[in-house]
Amino acid sequence: MQAKTVGFKWEWKSVISIDALMEYAIAYKAPEERKERKLIFAEIFEDYWAGLFVSVRDQSKVAELQNANSMEKVGIIVRSFDDDVKPIEFNFFAINRTTKMGVYLHYHRSASLSQFSRYFLSIFHKYADEMIKEKLEEMVSNSIGTIAKRKQKALAKNIKGRFDFSQIIMPGELDAVLQEFSEIGEFSFNYSELVLSERVFLPFKDTFNTIYHKVSFSKKSPIADKIKAILESAKGLQGFRIVGKNEKGQKLSVVSRNYGLKAPRNFGEYDLNEIINSNNFEVSMIASTPIAKALISKCKDFPDLFER
Repeated sequence: MQAKTVGFKWEWKSVISIDALMEYAIAYKAPEERKERKLIFAEIFEDYWAGLFVSVRDQSKVAELQNANSMEKVGIIVRSFDDDVKPIEFNFFAINRTTKMGVYLHYHRSASLSQFSRYFLSIFHKYADEMIKEKLEEMVSNSIGTIAKRKQKALAKNIKGRFDFSQIIMPGELDAVLQEFSEIGEFSFNYSELVLSERVFLPFKDTFNTIYHKVSFSKKSPIADKIKAILESAKGLQGFRIVGKNEKGQKLSVVSRNYGLKAPRNFGEYDLNEIINSNNFEVSMIASTPIAKALISKCKDFPDLFER
């Protein structure tokens, strides 16, 4: 089975740093009674967080196909897990600590990039709510009387902010990604153009302008083909962003930038069996695994995208 590397970008305006958020996510443990629990294991490696997103299944038995290579005596057997054994799915990721941009390793039936990002969105809100509560209690203890509502709102806005996430796509992935949109709410793109100027002795920085266009839609709009046509015809295209929803009503957001002639179709693919065989490791040493190093190396291959 192939595992595909997907690029992503997180954005938020808040006093919460990515280091603090990641440390909170590592320490957070969901209630045991949940059917499926999520866990984060991660550590810092240079300018990146290298991590593992684990989905723990509430499953005590598994069905297996016996004698699959024989057409005569094929059977199905049910095997029980030991009480202290839980089946899991896991996804590696790497994210730059400054730009909040990184890559996520996804394979069939594992947690999608959207599920991964939505989990961190929930963690972000939990952490922000705890910070707000703590700060309000501190403000109350240091003041006489109640705290004005406007001060409470200002505090909440400064801490909670807004958490957005987008998938970073390569030019070759546009067709497949557009098919995931059932509704498009916003489409924006920017490109550069040459501007003729009589001030020829001035620095070249005045020679180029970046033109930015944004189109928003208030209703469902089937314009995927038109978007593709615009992007293919725009000369000097530097990047674009599409925001909308999928068939389940979940938010989708994709961004892309000009990667030049060396751009591959995606950020890399790996054989899942090789990853499993080569990664028997302690979760406290994730950054030292071959796949974590490979993901960070992939980010470093595109410094203009992931590191600036």
